[in-house]
Amino acid sequence: NADDVIGYVSEFYGPYLRDAKKEFFNVILLDVKNKPIHNVELSKGSVNASIVDPKEIIKEATLKTASSIILVHNHPSGDAEPSSEDIKITNRVVQACNLVDIKVLDHIIIGKNKEDYYSFAKSGLIT
Repeated sequence: NADDVIGYVSEFYGPYLRDAKKEFFNVILLDVKNKPIHNVELSKGSVNASIVDPKEIIKEATLKTASSIILVHNHPSGDAEPSSEDIKITNRVVQACNLVDIKVLDHIIIGKNKEDYYSFAKSGLIT
């Protein structure tokens, strides 16, 4: 469920992403029981952007035989609200993953404080 995902992401990624000066985009690869099997730092960007290629995500997920994934990235500005680009890339990743039977469970954006996060699943943007 979304709260479990948020708790895991906050604990695992929060400490180093909250204070990062650049944007990092990570993917958590999960097995058929939704247990994490691998974490991948996909890209490191500038102050307000990171480049994400859905093909890279699918490649990593396929190599590790992941059944589902969770996307995680930070906003160095501290504001966890998704940008239009965040929404666009999330939709592209979801569509691409659907083609190869990999489910995108959530995309979490981490802001400055522990309570500053945005869950695409909790907000209904990923179903």
